[in-house]
Amino acid sequence: MKAEQPGQALIAATLDRVQHPELRREAGAALSRGADVRLLEGRSEGALVQTVVFPGEAGRAGQSIGSGLMWGEWVGGKLHSADGCHMFDADGRCLCQACDLAAGYFGDDDE
Repeated sequence: MKAEQPGQALIAATLDRVQHPELRREAGAALSRGADVRLLEGRSEGALVQTVVFPGEAGRAGQSIGSGLMWGEWVGGKLHSADGCHMFDADGRCLCQACDLAAGYFGDDDE
């Protein structure tokens, strides 16, 4: 049984939905090679978050918020950054412990 792929399939006719130029260029190149390309969309503080996943390329993915772009690997519904430091959901929220600590989401259990 084939695993279900994330998001919606991109095809040449829908490629213009990808707003970030570099992400759109990479998606177009993958499509021209006949690769499966998937698009997930989310929102972060009103801004559009787009994640393009290349399932046939070991889950390689890129996520854009505005002009920002982060590359990594899409695993378990999250983008694991290429440097291994961050883990983003489809809405662009980083779920790594360091970012949660910086945002004050974890407290001292002894208090």
